[in-house]
Amino acid sequence: MLILLLETIAKFIDLEIMLSRFPIHKQSTAVSMKLFLLIPLVFLISYSSSLYAQKLQVVTESFPPFVVVNGSDISGIMTQKVKEILNHGKLTYSINSYPWARSFQIARHQPNTLIYSIIKSPERIPYFHWFCPIYQSSAVFAFKLSDNPIDISSIASLKQAIVGTTRHGINHEHLQKHGFDIKKNLDISATENINLKKFVNGRVDAVLQSTESINYRLTKLGFEDISITQGVAINKSKPTIHCMALNKNSDQKLKQKIAQAFNHFKSTQSK
Repeated sequence: MLILLLETIAKFIDLEIMLSRFPIHKQSTAVSMKLFLLIPLVFLISYSSSLYAQKLQVVTESFPPFVVVNGSDISGIMTQKVKEILNHGKLTYSINSYPWARSFQIARHQPNTLIYSIIKSPERIPYFHWFCPIYQSSAVFAFKLSDNPIDISSIASLKQAIVGTTRHGINHEHLQKHGFDIKKNLDISATENINLKKFVNGRVDAVLQSTESINYRLTKLGFEDISITQGVAINKSKPTIHCMALNKNSDQKLKQKIAQAFNHFKSTQSK
């Protein structure tokens, strides 16, 4: 398609040069030739623009076992759900994984970008079209090493610990709302793997994870024999609901296709 478009443009330019050599009274017939090329040129430009607008960029983060990243291969429970939705909508897309803060900024600022798994919060709502849920809610707890005497049984006691989290993640937002401060009791990492290594090495007292995620991550990092203790539930009043979200300034036809595919997905989940 691109080659055909370029060839048509080249012919149109050649025709312009040729017409400039004719006297004015001989150009009436040539005008028809010009229009003959111009009409398909306009169609091709319009069609190509439409195709480009429909391409979807999908971003995520490593979030095992829900999103599992092995090099360029991205799998996991939630990835399967997202692929199921997008494939049903016959959408052309690519999925890339980055640290959460980068994925979030890409999705927030670049049209035609979808992000998953993302938790819906008041601060995030204005930037996206939301599709919830793509996966059941999961409880998030504070965890500490079992030999650490720090009390993590409540949010109040957790404030006496140093809590590790990832930049711009939902847990980061949640802790800030409860008065945690980076200068006092909050440690920020780019990724959860970095965060957990700090945790294992005693650089932070506690981390916030779902039970499934922390067990999976520690095993993958080679720390499966470490004893950990579960503390306060962080999202007890508002369970974590996993969503996917599309940049607010995305192509409307693209949004409609995703919405239709997502509605079909929801209808199959309720059966």
